[in-house]
Amino acid sequence: RGGAPATRETDLLDPAKMIQEIHAVVLSGGSAFGLDAATGVMRYLEEHDIGFETSVAKVPIVPAASLFDLGVGDDPTVRPTAECGYRAATAATTGPVL
Repeated sequence: RGGAPATRETDLLDPAKMIQEIHAVVLSGGSAFGLDAATGVMRYLEEHDIGFETSVAKVPIVPAASLFDLGVGDDPTVRPTAECGYRAATAATTGPVL
């Protein structure tokens, strides 16, 4: 929510949509630039054969949202990248978030 939310694939969270399962959720900073982190998560999931089955490929379903925090810190050009998302997916566990 907000005046200009940066989101990707969040419409798929609507229970009326065809997709009934998501494979990851990405929450980041970096305004709209931070949505690139979802690309890295999708790459990781694809490498692990995780995704929505279609007739030609499995497509990972990864809704993402990013908040505007470019004014925080000394350098507004520091943002999450696809590599950040990939590394986060690699480090993810099924345990509790601490």
